[in-house]
Amino acid sequence: MMVSKIEFKTAGVVDATELDPALFNVGLYGDDLSHLEWCKIPGRGTLKAGEQGVTMLAVNKAHEFIFVFRGSSVEVILNNKVGLFPSFAMLPARIEAPIKGVLLDLDGTCVKSEAFWIAVILETVNRMRNRLGMPPVAAFDRSELPHISGRTVPEHLLYCIQHYCPRAALGELQDLYTDIAEEYMQKLNAGELDIDAFEPAEGLKELLLMLKENGVKIGIVTSGLYYKAWPELKQAMDKLGLGEPTEFFDAVLTSGTLAKKGGACGTMGNAIAKPWPNIYFEAAQVIGFTMDEREHYVGVGDSGSDAGSLRLMGTPFIGVAHGNIEQGGTKCMCTDFAGSLAEVKELLEKQLKN
Repeated sequence: MMVSKIEFKTAGVVDATELDPALFNVGLYGDDLSHLEWCKIPGRGTLKAGEQGVTMLAVNKAHEFIFVFRGSSVEVILNNKVGLFPSFAMLPARIEAPIKGVLLDLDGTCVKSEAFWIAVILETVNRMRNRLGMPPVAAFDRSELPHISGRTVPEHLLYCIQHYCPRAALGELQDLYTDIAEEYMQKLNAGELDIDAFEPAEGLKELLLMLKENGVKIGIVTSGLYYKAWPELKQAMDKLGLGEPTEFFDAVLTSGTLAKKGGACGTMGNAIAKPWPNIYFEAAQVIGFTMDEREHYVGVGDSGSDAGSLRLMGTPFIGVAHGNIEQGGTKCMCTDFAGSLAEVKELLEKQLKN
């Protein structure tokens, strides 16, 4: 099956002075965005600056987000490898006191699990390459992190098909990935894997307890399927001594389940995942979020997908280092940026004291 894609031509880096400080954090801006001469979007035609009210077109480094500037308004089109290109308005978002709710990403932000899931993807690639009569891959390059971490599994696997398994079908690779993930989970639980997996992030306990003490609602939001995400969260909470996740958190949202036959989705969360804002909207509604009070709710995550999800939902977002935010060119979408959860705690404490 042919998958449609967005086509564009880049034309130099966007200068920070060209960005509206109400929409972008120009203080965090480096060379995150590139100008586009033109952009061809399936179903919509070709966009060019100076035509149809468009004043500027831009794309981030990882090519996840197409920014369509029309004066002071910005439309963001989500670019992905599965051929779906929704668009959303990007609203100004600053943190307003009092903070009523915090939405936390799981993988990489609360739980250090990237090494585990990247190992699963690498094993998936190598077993498929073996089927195809190709030699194994020793490791992924660090520059590939934005493509194999922080997005949906289908997008990760489509990247792997393009670069490592050119004759593989997505459904076949996804079935193989699911089998290997379940196998790895069983081995991990049996103590048979030499992988440092599912460790709570440093500073997580202090952050969670501070939010609880101040009456702030807390939600966990992940694009990971339930069978993957729940053991991660439960193991991390056990290690922190904070008890059952369902007792501690006000909302926990995973991307649900996957129906294996045909590679079809069992639930919407696995198909319409980050950086769509839908998955965060669902958890936010449970903790009392309304659009009128959107700036009293804060998102925290370590990926460009988190930045996109929260900003396109209309809420402020604190990016956390060590993920793919800087590499992917989405740092300017962050309301603030922290080197650790301890720094996130300090940022939020200042607002809680106001």
